[in-house]
Amino acid sequence: MYSPVITSIYSVSISYRANFQNRKYRKEIGKLNPIDHYLTAITLLFLVENFFILKPYILGIYLFSSLSHSLSRS
Repeated sequence: MYSPVITSIYSVSISYRANFQNRKYRKEIGKLNPIDHYLTAITLLFLVENFFILKPYILGIYLFSSLSHSLSRS
């Protein structure tokens, strides 16, 4: 089972990305901030390492975050 620390970092990264990427000036800039690269790496590492034991609601939160980000850019 994954550790609470990794889960907390993952949850914070999702919240940060969802809030930060939906700001208006992010659409105007249209490029990734260096912290976005780190948060994306943490998220992908978490998903790869815990793919088979990932709880469905965490996967749902990630997919919802990605979908809302995609819709906000279009």
